[in-house]
Amino acid sequence: MKTLELTDEEAEVLKLLLERASEEFANHGCNDFNVMEELKLPREGASALAHRLREAMVTLKVAGPEILEAKGPYLMDWMLFSLFIEKLTRVEDKPWEFRGTLNMRATREP
Repeated sequence: MKTLELTDEEAEVLKLLLERASEEFANHGCNDFNVMEELKLPREGASALAHRLREAMVTLKVAGPEILEAKGPYLMDWMLFSLFIEKLTRVEDKPWEFRGTLNMRATREP
């Protein structure tokens, strides 16, 4: 588990950058993010990670349950951006700590 500390302003900038990147990547001809290739994981491990990410997308309502039917290590890059945007948004709603796949703590500026 990783901890990431961001000020409110940093979290907002990161969220806006992810939103722009998501929109840009959605316009590309190929939106595949190959977890196996990018993270140098064996196929079984990459497929399991991709499935956990799909489950997180459904849990956070970034995608519908039909996404769970997908198999293998491939995800759409713009959907990954959307997942992390949603996680950042939830951190803002709970400023002290968010527990999930990534442990993120937002700090408030005085």
